[in-house]
Amino acid sequence: MEAAGRRLCASVIYRALLDSILRRGRTKTYSHGVRYLKKLDRLSESISDWRGFEDHRAYLEDLRRQHGRKSSFWGRYET
Repeated sequence: MEAAGRRLCASVIYRALLDSILRRGRTKTYSHGVRYLKKLDRLSESISDWRGFEDHRAYLEDLRRQHGRKSSFWGRYET
């Protein structure tokens, strides 16, 4: 999707993958989740119409609210 320029579609897929990783809470997969979130950060810069999906800022706020205590994940993301 990303290569085809379908950034919103790619973002929705990355969000689903990231949500699954964080919901399961398996630290072995956090590196993948961090990679997905960083991709989401980059993709969001080129998406102007979210077509009913929450924008990246709101999505990130929700992630922090729901999974803020997963310090291992957030520590990897912020480096």
